[in-house]
Amino acid sequence: MRISLYLFTAAYAYYTFKRARRTGEWSWSRFFILLGATAVYVACFIIPLVTSKLFETHLNLMFSIMMAGNVAFVGMFIYLYRKPPFPKEVGAPVSAISTSQGDVSKASVLAFAVLALCAAPAQAQGLYKDPSGAFTVQLPAGWQSQPQADSPIISFVNEQAEASVSMGVIHGAESNTPTAEKELDSIQSQFPQNCPQAKIKQRGPTTLGGMQGAFLLVGCTNDKGGGEVMKFAVASKPGLLVVLNSASPAPNYDAVLPALNSIEHSLRLLAVSAPAQSSAPTHASSRTYRDPQGRYTLAVPAGWSVTPPADAGSGTVQLSSGPSWAMLMPSSGGQPRDVNHQVTQQIQAQFKDFKMLNEGDLQVNGHPSHGTTATGINPKGARVSVLVLSIDAGSGHYLTVISSSPNDQAKNINATVMQMAQSIRFGGEGE
Repeated sequence: MRISLYLFTAAYAYYTFKRARRTGEWSWSRFFILLGATAVYVACFIIPLVTSKLFETHLNLMFSIMMAGNVAFVGMFIYLYRKPPFPKEVGAPVSAISTSQGDVSKASVLAFAVLALCAAPAQAQGLYKDPSGAFTVQLPAGWQSQPQADSPIISFVNEQAEASVSMGVIHGAESNTPTAEKELDSIQSQFPQNCPQAKIKQRGPTTLGGMQGAFLLVGCTNDKGGGEVMKFAVASKPGLLVVLNSASPAPNYDAVLPALNSIEHSLRLLAVSAPAQSSAPTHASSRTYRDPQGRYTLAVPAGWSVTPPADAGSGTVQLSSGPSWAMLMPSSGGQPRDVNHQVTQQIQAQFKDFKMLNEGDLQVNGHPSHGTTATGINPKGARVSVLVLSIDAGSGHYLTVISSSPNDQAKNINATVMQMAQSIRFGGEGE
């Protein structure tokens, strides 16, 4: 639409120019006066307007002001060009002292081009309000929201650019809210499993919705060998955690970066309190699984079902979502690596063409852990991706998370399973 508008404007301006030259109505002096006035108008009004903070926070108002300014600019030049600049001389031809229709057309066309150029960046944007009333954000043209059921995380995607932004406002116990730096450390510790070739491009302070936080910019090579740029931003205060993650293919990153920045900077937290605590079960608590023996709790991912253990004393529980599943299995041992290797060997014995992809130590909510990713053909004959994560619960106790998913879904499922692992709280820890 924008390109068609530019082409139409350029074609019509050229047609007007040729006609004015042919009839002798063209005036280079007036053309350059109008061109200079347009440059001054853009530099002194349009650019300061679109780069101001008010443009992000009051988009509709600023857009209206811009439109009013453009209309006034066009109207002024049409009026000045139509009004005779000198008193009419007796006997003088009217065309010699009045503005021709060609001049009026030139003024209108050039001003119309300015209007299209300045209004285009703001068109089709809209204010998105979180269904729970936690925040608002401005969506640029081409971006769509994808809320996730039973989750505080909202995703925004641009299918054409293959870019996405996920954000959420998460309430929790004040005594157990991680700092932004600690949360980023936790995210970074997952790179050996999710992106072994990850390269940290930048890390530093940031602001999310008026809260101080930190961000991490990462370059990653995905499963198909292509590059991807991801940004993880976190802000926290006691009882409240704000997260914003964005991702884009590396070749598209520079082009989509202004939109990513616009979404991030437009985030506004609303004055809402944490969910009230009462004896009545809340929707969030209904998605929390509690081990019958009180050994651990975890947040069940949206869309996943839970199969309680047949033996409550075993503590083993299975979650599933379509062809993907995850299992939590308590055990005991010495070091996270040893426990992880023991479980991995048991899985390997049941698979064909089992191949270890990578492994490494990491921290899960401050607990020493060891993770392994692998691929193989399961007993049903399907090629799947396997994730094994052994978490030290203290005093020689461990909780191992095992997941299996089709290879083409591994990236998303592994990320979901790692988020679930981060939600695990052992007995005696605050939730």
